[in-house]
Amino acid sequence: MLLPRWAYLTMCTDKVRRHFNKPATSNPEEEPWYEYRDRPLKWNIPVGVLWDLYGGGDVAGAANSGALPWTITVHFSAFPAQELVACPTLASVEAHHLNRVKESCQIKHGSTQHEGLQSTEIKRQLWLGLLNDNYDQFTKANAPLMEAAGSGSWYKGFPFCLHSAAVGTGRLTTSAAPSSSSSSSSSSSSSTAPAIWTEQEPYQVVSEDGRPLTLGDLRAFMVGEEESSPASGDSPATATAETEAEAIGPKWSGDAAAGNTIRLLVHGTVPPPETPLQWLAQHYAYPDGFVHIVMK
Repeated sequence: MLLPRWAYLTMCTDKVRRHFNKPATSNPEEEPWYEYRDRPLKWNIPVGVLWDLYGGGDVAGAANSGALPWTITVHFSAFPAQELVACPTLASVEAHHLNRVKESCQIKHGSTQHEGLQSTEIKRQLWLGLLNDNYDQFTKANAPLMEAAGSGSWYKGFPFCLHSAAVGTGRLTTSAAPSSSSSSSSSSSSSTAPAIWTEQEPYQVVSEDGRPLTLGDLRAFMVGEEESSPASGDSPATATAETEAEAIGPKWSGDAAAGNTIRLLVHGTVPPPETPLQWLAQHYAYPDGFVHIVMK
């Protein structure tokens, strides 16, 4: 089965049911769920991000590059409600996706009342373009959301999610997973499964002196390599981000010092550190409007 990187696993559930001759059921225990090597796969994270985390999605020639097709297991019983969010219908996926679009719009434009989200028909086209993998349909509806407010203008913030996973005493242990209102973490009940965490923090696309901020700046901030000013003012959210960066930084910095390279993957590629964040947001964002970055 072919799935685009930006799809959600549950978007193919009907096809999977037909393939295994498993009729739909209202029993939550029998809701289909997906797993890879004892790791329940979160349906609300795009398939491409899951692949970058677990299956491979690395630069050519890297030691941990995976091979396609990606073999995952589908279950029709014992739904792990403690680890996965239930997704009973396709409407649940649509609601989740549109909420994420609104979140990214708030970060980029400072409001969810953007004209590109005021029309029910436009929101419907955003969803149908994603659901049917219709690039032209989606791009036409999404174009207004990607524009800055005027020629030469900057986004108000960089809409990104940073994902990471590690096993046992690897680069990021379970105890290192940040815990705050802006992040979430979960780990499989299996002792060999990695801790997964997803981080969202306020970060601007341009510095106070007008310099375009880059992926290298973001990397330095997130792993605590040097001081950075991600957001204007001394808001609590910024203070939290700095505190968590300090907590995460030593583990990653120590690992890098041991000779391992920290890579930031976006759509399975490693953009140069000098890549401007606004350019990434305009050209590398997933359909939910976020740039999903995998740290490995």
